[in-house]
Amino acid sequence: MAKPLRPLSNLYDRGGRLALKQNFTTNNQATLLKNGKDAVDAHIKLVKEANEKILFHTYIFHEDGITSDFCDALIEKSKQGVKVFFIVDAFGTPELSKELKQRMHDAGVHWAYFAPFFGKRFQHLGRRLHQKLLLIDNKKAITGGINLAKKFVDPNDANPWLDYSVLIEGEEIYRIQRKVRSLYIKHFPEHAHFLSESIQKQNFLFEHELKAKSLVNDFMRFKSEVYQSYLKAIRNSEKSIKITATYFLPGKRLLRELKKASKRGVEIELIFGEVSDHPLERYSSRYLYSWYLNHGIKIYEWNKSILHAKAALIDDDWVSIGSYNHNYLSRYICLELNVELIDKEFANKMDEQFKYIKENSIQVEKQEWSKKTSWLRIAFYFITYTFSNLITLIATLFIVRKKEKTESP
Repeated sequence: MAKPLRPLSNLYDRGGRLALKQNFTTNNQATLLKNGKDAVDAHIKLVKEANEKILFHTYIFHEDGITSDFCDALIEKSKQGVKVFFIVDAFGTPELSKELKQRMHDAGVHWAYFAPFFGKRFQHLGRRLHQKLLLIDNKKAITGGINLAKKFVDPNDANPWLDYSVLIEGEEIYRIQRKVRSLYIKHFPEHAHFLSESIQKQNFLFEHELKAKSLVNDFMRFKSEVYQSYLKAIRNSEKSIKITATYFLPGKRLLRELKKASKRGVEIELIFGEVSDHPLERYSSRYLYSWYLNHGIKIYEWNKSILHAKAALIDDDWVSIGSYNHNYLSRYICLELNVELIDKEFANKMDEQFKYIKENSIQVEKQEWSKKTSWLRIAFYFITYTFSNLITLIATLFIVRKKEKTESP
């Protein structure tokens, strides 16, 4: 008789080490942030609390009415002597205004583009900074999928993009800083010494403690922590798997684990967007719909706005939120950052969001999908699916992989 699978919440032993061979820190607090006014206010509030340093990394940043107060807060803190680092991806944010760059320069903000197309490091051309991070001092951080731009978080928009981030405070901040430090050592070495010297462990005392673990994906440095952790979490699932994702193009290994989970009776629900800011990715993801439905996996399509969320809830206690998309771009091209949380209370809040999304989505039924998918449409989905993966393959040719020494967390 096969041994029963252990629930995810019991995957650690007396020493606090997971059977997955990765540590969770236990002294943390976390707040779920949904796109909109709360997310914007949380970013600005965090900046105003900073006393020593601010790290801000993002893929897309637009200068508009939503971000003006945030920029003002960063500049004001820099004038007060706080070390401020402002890094945006050169592809996601191709051009900041001359006015903003001059204001940041005059105030002493250390700003930079990550991997500019015509920079000195041609071998990094295909490598993109996709993580979203706002970290202050050694205490708090916001990370997830939310970009700071009007179309993402405008509280006055009737149909804002659907996305989530998490505000985390506690011991895990120390590890997040150590994980992103390699970014500065390699790309911004003039600031690496300050960052290394400023990383310090803090003592926290919370009434309600929460287990947290930060994970990165960086193909160039042989790091696939987010991807591997997803595989293991799905492999150890017992009751349910809920994933909301945009640009969902999983590889064979992830599909195999989903298939096995479904066979052993795990209820699997996948939520995608009916509309997308990248139509090619939308059509590509639909190529696998028949496969999901044939294996008993439920599919929902959110049609109220663009879905940009990258979150998962497994067995009602394990939550993952971050920038990682389940496709080859995130796996092989981009620098990604996710946070995993094991906490019943936080998981319940995430479950409420999943219920809200499903109630406002359309479920894709197997019979209806079979009726409207002609062989011509299937061929079109296959072509877009293949083309999307081909683009990723070409981009990886511009990345030089380098092995790094493993550091203890």
